Amino acid sequence: MKKFFLRWSLRTGPTLVVKTRRGKICFYLFCHRREDRSIKIFGRKFLCARCSGLLFGFIPAVVLLVFGVSIPRLLGFLLVLPSMVDGCTQFLKLRESTNLIRLTTGILFTLGLLGIIEGS
Repeated sequence: MKKFFLRWSLRTGPTLVVKTRRGKICFYLFCHRREDRSIKIFGRKFLCARCSGLLFGFIPAVVLLVFGVSIPRLLGFLLVLPSMVDGCTQFLKLRESTNLIRLTTGILFTLGLLGIIEGS
């Protein structure tokens, strides 16, 4: 019998489920899923805009990898910065971000991470 497993649903996103003697404990892996910051797909709440951007960023990343295009490491670091600045300034209540900015910076973060990991 499995003690833990990963599951995915549009309602909860990625979840680690751990079975215990008293039942199941669910750990939501990376998203707060706040209603005002979440994207709706087919009328159902998906993930927050930033986490959605992180996931959607894998699409162009895979295309780049398939065609053998690498992002230079320096450009990778530059692509990661907007997400860090957006998240930090919002956390410090210096300004309020928008879902479009969160989505865009999430996509850029994933591409930047690809450059940092795979770049030259």
